[in-house]
Amino acid sequence: MTDVVLTIVTLAAGCLVCFAGYKFFRLSLALVGAALGFAAGVLLVNYIASSGAELPDIARLLIIGVFTIGFGVGAFALYMKALILITTLACGYWIYTDYNGILPQDLVANKLVLLGVGLALGALLGVLVYYAQKWSICLLTAILGARILSSVLSPLLWTNFLSGTAAKSFEETVLGGNFTGDYVLTAALVTVALAAAGLVIQLKTSRK
Repeated sequence: MTDVVLTIVTLAAGCLVCFAGYKFFRLSLALVGAALGFAAGVLLVNYIASSGAELPDIARLLIIGVFTIGFGVGAFALYMKALILITTLACGYWIYTDYNGILPQDLVANKLVLLGVGLALGALLGVLVYYAQKWSICLLTAILGARILSSVLSPLLWTNFLSGTAAKSFEETVLGGNFTGDYVLTAALVTVALAAAGLVIQLKTSRK
C-alpha cells in the first residue's frame, strides 16, 4: 500500500514539475527539494543499516519523512536563494546514480569526474534559470520533472516489457562489458522524450 501511494505521489509531482513547472515554479522547486530529501533520507537509512545497526520501520519512515519535508519546505521558503544549490545537487545526484554502473567499478577517479560533471551541469542550469528566466525555467523543470517521472516509469517498462528481450542485449552492447545496471538507456530515452514534451507544452501554455 505504501509503495502504491508513493508511486502515485511521485507521478503526480513529476507531471506537475515537467508539464507545468513554469507556472508553478516555486512549488516545483519545493517538490524537487523534497525528492532530494527523500533520496538523502534513504541513503542515511541504508548507511545506518550497513553499519550493523537495526532500525524499526517507524524510525526509517521518520528519518525519510523528516528529510523529505525538511528539504521541501526549505526549498519553498528560500526559493531563488536555494535555486542553484537545489539544481546542482539534483543533477549531480541523478547523473551519478544513473550512469555510475557504466564505469569500471575500480576507477574511483572516473566516478569523481562523473559526479563533477553532474554538479557542474546542475550549477550551470541553476545560474541560467536565475538570470535568464522563462525559457530556462521551462527547460530546467521539464528535465527535472522528466527525471522524476522516469524514476517510476523506466523500472516499470523494463520489468514488464523490456527485460530479457533484445533491449537488454542492446544496452549491454552499447554500454560495453563494464555495464553493471539495468535500463540505463531506457531511462535516458524516457527522460529525454518526457523532457522534450514537457518543454514544448510549457512554452505553448505559458505564453504571455
